[in-house]
Amino acid sequence: MEKKFKDILDRLCINICITDADTYKIIFMNQNMKKDYGIDNPEGKICWEILQENQMGPCSFCRIPGLKECCDEGKTVQWKEKSLKNNKTYDNYESLIRWNGQLVHLHQSYDVYSSELLYESLIHSTDDYIYLSNTKTGIFRYSPAMVREFRFPGEIVENPMVYW
Repeated sequence: MEKKFKDILDRLCINICITDADTYKIIFMNQNMKKDYGIDNPEGKICWEILQENQMGPCSFCRIPGLKECCDEGKTVQWKEKSLKNNKTYDNYESLIRWNGQLVHLHQSYDVYSSELLYESLIHSTDDYIYLSNTKTGIFRYSPAMVREFRFPGEIVENPMVYW
């Protein structure tokens, strides 16, 4: 993997894992995911052997077979999972892509608890004018004080510009 590209992926605050879609061997895992799972040097190892506990074969919930059957390359599916390895719950995003001519599985995930903790902090914040936004979806989450003051229809608002 090109060093600059690897450096970028290693600085992301989400988990990234790229595996061979046929052999399940890990081609790349970013530093965030290595830290989350307590793994050193996973490259070349089978994903289900090191990311799961007492696994004897591919995971029953593995999305690779389903992605191969139903989806075009690049289509992303989203799902939640509680890892038995580290006891964290993840929002997962899975897709198959061509990389250097090879079909690979691109796994992206983030710890849902961290996201929920951020929301709880927002709700209990002493600063009534803090809000969260997802610029990808255009969905904003406002504090109860902002909902009252600006007469938003609720704490979660899609396209809030119509209310400003």
